[in-house]
Amino acid sequence: MSAALALVAESIPPVEETGDVRADLLAVARRARDAMSAPRGRGLLRMLLGGCMDPDLVAMAFSIRKQIEAPARRVIERAVLRGQLAPATDPDLVLDAVSGWILHVLFRERGIATDERLAAMVDLVLGGALPREQR
Repeated sequence: MSAALALVAESIPPVEETGDVRADLLAVARRARDAMSAPRGRGLLRMLLGGCMDPDLVAMAFSIRKQIEAPARRVIERAVLRGQLAPATDPDLVLDAVSGWILHVLFRERGIATDERLAAMVDLVLGGALPREQR
């Protein structure tokens, strides 16, 4: 299982930050969607969901997830430092909202989020994370 997790983690392209928080978060969302919806990613997600009661598997998956999300978390943290997002913005909450919705589309709707729907979700999340004067 750890080899499968590592293989998926290695196949995810790096995040290329542009300094435009919307474009960067949209790139992060596309990256997550593409990784989760690829055959290998879907199979891994099914295995993780099936083994969600195994504490060792959960710990391993959590560790790999944090590693995979680290570049995306830095994108959000730097946007906060630039003043593009409110100081109280929680990078993990932003990533959870976006990736959780992508999982919802995959497993609940049995589809793959289109670029248009990803953009709408990113805009929704950003609307709550913008500094007060930009809302």
